[in-house]
Amino acid sequence: MEQVLADAFLNFYQKVLKPEFDALKGNQAVHDERLAEVVGHLDSIYKRLGILEDGYAEIGDRLKLIEDALEAEGSENAGLEQQVKDLKKQLKSFQDRLNVVERQPLG
Repeated sequence: MEQVLADAFLNFYQKVLKPEFDALKGNQAVHDERLAEVVGHLDSIYKRLGILEDGYAEIGDRLKLIEDALEAEGSENAGLEQQVKDLKKQLKSFQDRLNVVERQPLG
């Protein structure tokens, strides 16, 4: 009787449970691969975002220094004004690039 019961359980396991477990393991492997891919994309986006933020901060700091220098001199230095305009353009460009990165889909 015990052997018959053991054989019945083994048969049930092999025909019903094992295929289900194998399918679950396969699905888990696919999900793990996809998750690793998404994490890689996120790492790439965060790295680019960090670079853009650093550039944005640097341009903002330099712009502030130039504006302070203009105020201190009390004169309209054409060279500094052009630098300010250029830095403002660069700052806008960095902001636009930052906005593009933030709007990118995750994959």
